[in-house]
Amino acid sequence: AHLGLRPGGLSSDGKGNLLIADPDNKRVVAVGESDGKFQGELKVERASLHGLGVARKSGAVYCCFKEGVVKYSGWKDGRKVADVPFSPKGWYWPSRLAVLLSPP
Repeated sequence: AHLGLRPGGLSSDGKGNLLIADPDNKRVVAVGESDGKFQGELKVERASLHGLGVARKSGAVYCCFKEGVVKYSGWKDGRKVADVPFSPKGWYWPSRLAVLLSPP
């Protein structure tokens, strides 16, 4: 998989795949953790993608954009489940996203 010049995040799906945010190409790329081979992609609608997280149990992918967070059902089917917009003041927007894997 050819990535753009500025990968915007990295997360494991817990099933042997590494997900890489590729904002230049408006997608999340899945590659095999053991061999780095292209497994597939999740198309996203915005180029401001700069962070992602995966809920390992459900496979849901959370993409962080400067306009908010979008939840997809998974990287294989790419169905948008939720969109949580936010409007940061000034130039700052969150650049990290963490998904809690189990209750504390």
